[in-house]
Amino acid sequence: MRRSDFIHLVIGSATVIPCFLGILLYAPTVDAPPKTTPDVPPPAAKTEPIITQLVEDADEEIETTETTVETTAVPFYIAYSLEEMEQLKAGEDLYRELPDAIIDDCFTVSPITDEVYSRMNGISYVANENVLISDLSYIRILHYTPDGQRRIGELIVNKLIADDVKEIMHELYNVQYPIERMVLVDEYGGDDNLAMADNNSYAFNYRGSANSETVTAQGQGLSININPVYNPYVSDGGTTIRPKKGLAYANRDESGPMMIDVTDFCYQIFTAHGFSWGGSWGSTKNYMYFEKKPTNAT
Repeated sequence: MRRSDFIHLVIGSATVIPCFLGILLYAPTVDAPPKTTPDVPPPAAKTEPIITQLVEDADEEIETTETTVETTAVPFYIAYSLEEMEQLKAGEDLYRELPDAIIDDCFTVSPITDEVYSRMNGISYVANENVLISDLSYIRILHYTPDGQRRIGELIVNKLIADDVKEIMHELYNVQYPIERMVLVDEYGGDDNLAMADNNSYAFNYRGSANSETVTAQGQGLSININPVYNPYVSDGGTTIRPKKGLAYANRDESGPMMIDVTDFCYQIFTAHGFSWGGSWGSTKNYMYFEKKPTNAT
């Protein structure tokens, strides 16, 4: 090879190699197939309704919890207020402290309200010319039960003896005299037998028609039955006893709790207020019964 040819070959190679390297270095790469990804909906589109519902449920649960807290029983050591006492129904027990300062205010006499009249109407009372609803008073009291529990009581009596009865019941409460139950006879559908069998102490029960010419002392609200089971009505030589549960207490040769006799405080306080006692009658005895006739009523 001639020297001139060798020189041309070297020069040509020097030109071609850089070009080849440039092609390798700078040539565009082949695009890879585009990566496909599934469409994902915006998260808010699906989660927003769910979140809203959860919030609503949470609010409902909070409201239910608050209601439950509001109805939780008050601890026994928190004293009753007079307003709370006035809301309690007759026959309810007192489980909390009762301040001495409000006890007197728990013994009240009032005219027959619309609410009380609605309970009596057509049961213990029917409209008549002998006893008007305005002749009667509603008494609300406290009393002790045989197990020493304090309880709300109520009576309807003739207004002529209402103050006497309130004072008597207050005295019985003060000495913790046991009276098992004291609600209106209307709670028993006006049925004396049911009321007595439940040892319920009660007063007024008209028991007559609108045209009745003769009205009993009880129909006028002038008598009271106290603890009937322990102080039954006994007649016909002991063959008739009411209530029947009082059979064990018909024999008065023996005395016991709630059995009224002349030494009993209940007898003493009623008679001190001018009442007569059915246990002093002749052959028929009504040991539960105290009455104050209109001629004695003041």
